[in-house]
This record gives sequence, structure tokens and C-alpha cells, in this order.
Amino acid sequence: MGRTVIRFDVEWKDAPGVRDPVLARTWCALTIRVDNEVVTRVSDKRTKGWRNAVYGSVFPMCSWIVDNVWFLLHEPYRWASPYGSRDLARNAADRPWVHRHSLLAAREGGALPDLTLCRDGDAVLARWLRDGGDASHPFLRFVQEGHARLDPEAVRRSLGSLVETVLMRVSDMAEPEVAELRDNWLDVERLGADERDLCIRAAQLGINAHYDDELCEDDARRLTSVIRRLGSRLTDDLLEVAAMERIAQDAEWIDEAHRMAGKVRRNRKSEFIPMPRVATPGTTGDRSAAAYATGYDHARDVRRCVGLADNVLTDLRAFVARFGWADVPVVTTPNAPASPLRAVVDYGKEDVPFIASHAPGSYMNERFVLARSLFLQSSSPSPERRLVTSTHTWSQRASRAFAAELLAPAAALRSRIGNDQVSRRDVADLADEFGVDRELIERQLENNAIASVDRVRDGLRQW
Repeated sequence: MGRTVIRFDVEWKDAPGVRDPVLARTWCALTIRVDNEVVTRVSDKRTKGWRNAVYGSVFPMCSWIVDNVWFLLHEPYRWASPYGSRDLARNAADRPWVHRHSLLAAREGGALPDLTLCRDGDAVLARWLRDGGDASHPFLRFVQEGHARLDPEAVRRSLGSLVETVLMRVSDMAEPEVAELRDNWLDVERLGADERDLCIRAAQLGINAHYDDELCEDDARRLTSVIRRLGSRLTDDLLEVAAMERIAQDAEWIDEAHRMAGKVRRNRKSEFIPMPRVATPGTTGDRSAAAYATGYDHARDVRRCVGLADNVLTDLRAFVARFGWADVPVVTTPNAPASPLRAVVDYGKEDVPFIASHAPGSYMNERFVLARSLFLQSSSPSPERRLVTSTHTWSQRASRAFAAELLAPAAALRSRIGNDQVSRRDVADLADEFGVDRELIERQLENNAIASVDRVRDGLRQW
């Protein structure tokens, strides 16, 4: 387990002038820390000073936590870039996610930082941003910014401890909102194993299983059936990208791919090389490893394993066959899933790995998907079916970085470029040489600080 934790420190204060008895009783100085970072550090324009705590009632925040606890612990982030909550909330389609995950939704007129909690692989991702020009408080500005990957069980305990502290503070009060908070928290704490699992799975879809109008009985049965058919890891991958109305068709496609597994074969004449395993966060107790760094490092390990160094990898199918993959590592399914699932990593007899895709597409696209699949297969301690998806969770991000470095190594690109800027024509030539698309080359050049792409010059009109 990683050392980084989240803490909510409460110091009760008097609340002169606050008429609501529950708000007055729960008035406090609240300090939120992630490890040694004070997330609630503010600049106060009135005093021209700095402090670590914000003042207000913590009761609305506790009510928000209880309503959204399953989302905070289990629903993933759904965008490629780390947007601030205010930016996301400007889009009506994204606003519900913000309300479920950003502490800004719990303010009710008070001052709280733009702190977001959401699931990211085996961890809960905490991200907090400093206030910009769109800050909502008239004289306070939150000044800290950062992120951390936290142990989900530790986060659950911290959230629960805060709720219990507040409930103890109002234990003698008979107001209806106090009774409602107490009852809702008891509902969460007393759930049986099956009910808890359903709440977790529904939360991954953005649905609160506690409310009948969000998860009806038919949907609950459909979701439970999918969980039982697919198993835990495959269900995680699916629910990160699917919607309730699509999961039945998606599960049928996955089953179709699994039926094709019996037809795949391995070349008995080949000498197989043991696949290096990747130590993903959680398996080593360290949840701080960046997805891109893990992907890059593992790609280099795999290349060294076969003595490839930084040479151009022209025949990826032959490359994966050296690790015991099927003779035909990519098969095409007759039907398609409803969600943006790129491929499913599956296993034939004797645990022979292969991938099934409904539309492999271009040569370059197939290579990228196959390379991503190689990472997902090697990051599992045992043969475990996985999905290659369009999501931006930890393992999917790591698989993209792995594929980019496997197919177009940064060292090889650096050796071919003599200055710090390249044209789009140069990018196209490199993409052709390495058998990848242009966007992958651009990302490799810029992410590894090799060169920037001169897009202005390429946009000049031809005479």
C-alpha cells in the first residue's frame, strides 16, 4: 500500500449569526491534506494573508459524500485531458459527472477547492487545481495544485471517518436532514456483499444503485448477468466504456470472440521466449507510477528481451509469435459491439493468446491495437481476458504508451532527427518507415522532447 493518504481535519468553531441549527452545530475550520500537501490552502484578499483552513459548515459536504461515495471510489475519469471541474461543467453532457466527483458540487455557498476524486485502475485519483479567474468566492483563492493516486480502501476510511465525526457532532439533534444523513450512511454501511458489488458496478456506469429511478430491477438483472458471465477484470474494462443500454450487445460480442478461441493455434516449430511481466501499480504496493512511464519502460524491456534494440519493428505478427501468441494473432468477428471496444484479448487452448477485433481497419491501426494488447496480456499475472478500449484509465493509457514506444522507439526517432523542429512531411516519412500513423509520431516527438512539429509552415498555400 502506498504512503499517500487523504485527510480531513475538522476543528469545531462557533457560528454567530448562522440561523440554521444543523449548519451552526457543524461550523468548523476544515483542512484537507493529501500526504504533505494542503489542498485547502487559500489566499484571503481581505486580510492579505494565507491560511490552510476554510471556514463553514461541513454538513453539506458530508451529505454529498454519502450520496456519491460509490462514484468517488469506483467511477473512472472519462476524458483524455485533465480538465478543471468548472470547464467540464460548462458542457451539459459532462455536468452530471462533475456533480458526482468534484468537491465544488458540495459547497452550498461555502468555499471548497476544485478537488476531484475518481477511480483510476487500482487507485483513486485525487486531483486538485488552484483557482483562476473563474473562482466563485469573492475574496478567497485556492492556491495549491497537484494530483495523487490513493489506495481506495484508505480513501473509503477517510471519507467514512469524516461522516462519522459529523454524525457524532449532531447525534442529539432531531432535524430531518440529520436523520436522513444517518439513515443513508447506515444503508451504505450495512449492505451485503452482493448489494455492495452491484453498487460498485452500477457506479462504474454512472448510476446510483441506491435509487430505484436510476437502476430498475430489469437493469439490475441485466448487469448482474453480465458480471457473472465475464468475470471481474473483463467487467471492469467493459463498464469503464459502456452504457447500460449497450452492455448486453457488448457482452454478446465478447462471447462471440471467446467461441472463436477454440480455432486458434500456436506454431509448434517455434522456440518461445518468456514474456517479461510488467509490475503495474498495486502489484508492488506503489500506486504512484505514471501510466506513460510504465508503458515506455515495459516496451524497452520487451525489445531488450528479443535483442531488438531500437530497430524498426516491421513484422509485428512474427514478433508476438515469439512470445507464444497464435499463428494468426488477429481474428475478425462477424458482428460488432455497441460500445467503442477496439479488441478483446482472449486465449485459446493451452492459453494461447490472440485478439479478436470486429474491424481491424488499416495496417497501421491493426499494429497499434495488437501492440496495446501485448501490454494488457503481459500486465496480467495469469491468462486473463482484457478489452482494448477508447477509455483513458491507467491500464489503457499505459497500453498506448507501450505501443508507441514498441513501434516507434524514442531513441530511434531521436537518431533520425537533426534539429528541434520537423515538418509534417518529415512526420509522414517517419510514419511510413515505422508503420504507424502520423499522430503517433507527433506524440512521440513531443512527449519525449525530441522535436516540435512545424504546423504553420505546412499550412502554407501551394502556388
